[in-house]
Amino acid sequence: MAKLVHIQASPRGNRSASQAVASCFIESYLATHAGDTVDALELWRTDLPEIKGTMLDAAYAVKHGRPHSPEQFHVWQAIVRIADHFKSADKYLLSLPMWNFSIPYKLKHYIDLLVHRGLTFSFTPEEGYRGLVARRGVRSGFRRGRLGSAGQVSGSYLRIHRLYRDPKDSRRADGSDAHLQAGNCGRRASPSNRDGKEFLNRPPGAECQNE
Repeated sequence: MAKLVHIQASPRGNRSASQAVASCFIESYLATHAGDTVDALELWRTDLPEIKGTMLDAAYAVKHGRPHSPEQFHVWQAIVRIADHFKSADKYLLSLPMWNFSIPYKLKHYIDLLVHRGLTFSFTPEEGYRGLVARRGVRSGFRRGRLGSAGQVSGSYLRIHRLYRDPKDSRRADGSDAHLQAGNCGRRASPSNRDGKEFLNRPPGAECQNE
């Protein structure tokens, strides 16, 4: 039995186009992966600790092998809990809205909390950077406009952070507003349904385009 963590980056809930693609994927996934579980992480409803001086001091203490002060320890444990939840997954599904040619700031905040030495990556002069969250499947669904530029920027940013994850398998699906209709998953050949159904069977690196 595997655990799929669905990271929801849109604040629009059921009105989100990227969420519609993700929902169709999950429907297909559960139909073909009996016994697996899905854990939804709604970033806009999650209390993420602020990144402040104390947190950075705690991170540098870990980097340099120094003990934490009581305040630093409290802050660092919050980071560890977030990272442990992330690492508890066997697979990841990330649904992304179009967001001013970038990624939602809640998602950026979440990634910044995850990317810490000793938690999700390591570094030695001999080996360089090495991902500590390796061999987990990743699927990402992008909401984008007709030109697709927002999805390209989001995808480029996320590919940078895959370096920390040392991925062996990652794919994405894109939804354009010309075709994708939220809530249309049960209809004949809507792109949201097609993306969800075909997503599982595409080779690594393939994209589902809705243009």
